Amino acid sequence: SASTYSVASGATVELGGFATSMAGLNNAGSVAFGGQGGTVLSVSGDYVGNGGTLLMSTVLGDDSAQTDQLVVTGNTAGDTKLSISNRGGLGAQTVNGIKIIDVGGQSDGRFTLNGDYTTKDGQQAIMTASAYAYTLQKGSGQNGGQGQGSVQASGSANTDGNWYLVSQNTKAPDPSDPVDPTCEETNSCPPPQPGGPRYSAAAPVYESYLANLKALNQLPTLTQRVGDRYLDGDIQATTAANAGETTPSGIWGRI
Repeated sequence: SASTYSVASGATVELGGFATSMAGLNNAGSVAFGGQGGTVLSVSGDYVGNGGTLLMSTVLGDDSAQTDQLVVTGNTAGDTKLSISNRGGLGAQTVNGIKIIDVGGQSDGRFTLNGDYTTKDGQQAIMTASAYAYTLQKGSGQNGGQGQGSVQASGSANTDGNWYLVSQNTKAPDPSDPVDPTCEETNSCPPPQPGGPRYSAAAPVYESYLANLKALNQLPTLTQRVGDRYLDGDIQATTAANAGETTPSGIWGRI
């Protein structure tokens, strides 16, 4: 039968890319899933994070992307960091997101992403080779939280306690239309509305590539850059000198 594991601070449990079952997990160290994505760690009891880290792999793409996954049948609690390695995914727009943590019981655990950079709205994000970036969100689609580490009160719009990697922005509430602070008690809070794609901080660089390529293709000819060039002893050089023309002395090079 499955056993309960406690990972001490500084220690690492290596799954080696194999599906693994545990009765419970208390994580103060690191759990490395291994492989290229698709490894499932199943915890039939509770998962408790004590500042530990989950080292997972995902082929970043749309909702159906191949990914490692933590599946907890019981409850989650405590704090855990997620370190995600992208295994060749080029990115795509998600709808619900890529589910990486599935919680069957009470989802009180707080998971935070170790990202490549911090977005303008203060979230950690993972970059891809394309224009898309991914953040961590509790809840799927329009029922999702406002960002990583967000905790929805019991009875609020977010009834999904799972955690997802999403490449879609969530529109912030309109300050001119404040939400009734008692809405959580009456289960009437409007869900956050999904926005457009979340683009990577490197996206403007990709756009400039086309402009630079166009400029390179429009370089003038050598004659236009430095004028007429003559070899020593060339009859054209002698003719030009006799006519009082100045021989161009400019140079040009490409690095």
